[in-house]
Amino acid sequence: MTSKDRLIVVHPYNPPHIMPLIEIVPTPLTTPDVVERTVKYWESIGRAPVVIKKEVTGFVANRLALALLREAIYLVDQGVVTVEELDTVVESSMGPRWAKAGPFKSYNAGGGAGGFEGLMKNIGGTIQACWDDSGKINFGDGWEDAIYAETKRAYGDMNTKN
Repeated sequence: MTSKDRLIVVHPYNPPHIMPLIEIVPTPLTTPDVVERTVKYWESIGRAPVVIKKEVTGFVANRLALALLREAIYLVDQGVVTVEELDTVVESSMGPRWAKAGPFKSYNAGGGAGGFEGLMKNIGGTIQACWDDSGKINFGDGWEDAIYAETKRAYGDMNTKN
């Protein structure tokens, strides 16, 4: 590439024709002008660009989704809920809430007058206990076949063409 100062990664979130997020990842050599023009372009067509300050494997949105998936697999594998029940929990709680406000904004509101700090001071011990018991699952742990089969029983083969 002859003009390395123009290189910028633009990463949509799937399905890209529906999801407004565009993660913009400049290189250390990308000029501020290129970043600014890129952001303005995506904003002008109704997208929600976010400039990622540091390259990270999987981008930001995917990492958040995969953290939830890891915990979901763990909860199903431990017999806490079924695949369908887990989906109902997400679709009937975090899905609608996070469509309006992300985790920091939501939990800031949940802390009342003390905001996010108040929430953490109030229930931080419970949060830490959840984190300590969270998603201890890896590929090869033996969960795969049962979770794959349960998901297929619940939802069958997905038609992604309609």
